[in-house]
Amino acid sequence: MKSTDLKPGISRQDIRLNYAFMLIDAIGYPLGISFFSMTTILPMFLRQLTSSNVLIGMIPAIYNLGVFLPQVLIAPRVSRLRLTKYYIVLVGLGERLPILFIALSAWLWGSSDKPLLLFLFFAFFVIFSFSTGFNFPAYYSLLSKALPSELRGSLFGLGGAVGGLLGILGASLAGKFLTTYPFPVGYVLCFVIGFVVLLVSLFPLGAVREYPQEARLDPKGIVEFLRELPGILRKDRHFTTFVASQVLWAIGMMAQGFFTIYAINELSATPSDVAAFTGITMGVNVVSSLILGYLADRQGHKRVLELSAFLGGLGALIAICASNVPIMWVVFALTTISMAGYGISSGNIVLDFVPAEEVPTYVSLSGIATVPFRSLAPILGGSLATAWGYWPVFLISGVASFLAWGVLMRSVPEPRGRTRPG
Repeated sequence: MKSTDLKPGISRQDIRLNYAFMLIDAIGYPLGISFFSMTTILPMFLRQLTSSNVLIGMIPAIYNLGVFLPQVLIAPRVSRLRLTKYYIVLVGLGERLPILFIALSAWLWGSSDKPLLLFLFFAFFVIFSFSTGFNFPAYYSLLSKALPSELRGSLFGLGGAVGGLLGILGASLAGKFLTTYPFPVGYVLCFVIGFVVLLVSLFPLGAVREYPQEARLDPKGIVEFLRELPGILRKDRHFTTFVASQVLWAIGMMAQGFFTIYAINELSATPSDVAAFTGITMGVNVVSSLILGYLADRQGHKRVLELSAFLGGLGALIAICASNVPIMWVVFALTTISMAGYGISSGNIVLDFVPAEEVPTYVSLSGIATVPFRSLAPILGGSLATAWGYWPVFLISGVASFLAWGVLMRSVPEPRGRTRPG
């Protein structure tokens, strides 16, 4: 969608306001998440409750399952909504409240009943993850109607950069909490602050100027909707190839949840080192998000995904050779760039494949095709790490990421501006 081709009822002033409202969320979401980072803070939190690598590997597994599985269940409903913003705010509350409940559980039982706390953590984390998944198609549907294509990259890039800049301060504060206060007080403070930031950033989405979408004349039930999905993959071979690249990349992400644990177990990383990992992640995210967001708007999201897959694979292979904590700084930096590009472009590129009314279908299809690999890969990684150490996890991740890069380079054309499936 070009900025000159405005949707009915959406003016240039509306676009400017929409950009501002959605930017608040784009800044607040990564900032809030930084206080309970799934690659640093949460693995350390679980290490206080269990020594099981499999359970620690469940963090990304549950999150990926929760984010992607519900999409295909909710997409038919979202496609029938005339306005999606109120749905987003309501479900967003269900996404944020579990973080507060995790904090309360840690405060009440962190010292007295760690098995109970472990159970409650996973219970609330499941709710958090699945609520995120139920909101995913609606958010991208709103985005496709609220902003033109050439502004979406900078929205995510600027949001990630500013959120990352603030996240550096957040990481420093989190590190101070974790090193100053005994367990579980430091973690409780991190979770509460993360909850507050996420809650404040949610409500501006309810003010987005959204044009009402016409009700579909052929509303589909979930069974009929599911039956149509294989046909879309057969008809749209370019999108199918893109989904294949995302499957490979999902396997490539397997190692990310184990970098911190590897540094702690094998390289004797301290809580201060872990806080430094988070700080490096936030700092690199600032610069890379700005650059990659600009690149996405100018050259397309495909280019950003190619670069991100390559750097993710490189980081995983470097981790195999890491013999000290400073080498892991490089690993976290490369992984951060990779994930920044993924965050900016993996969802936005889907919007370039189809018109706005088909966005929930294509977003959910991309998610359901990759969810088994996103969910099972971290569990497999935990089993491999327990049986043979961390190097097989890093090797498989690196190879899969490079394969994803190759598929994107050779077999997925730039979808921006295409007029029909191909």
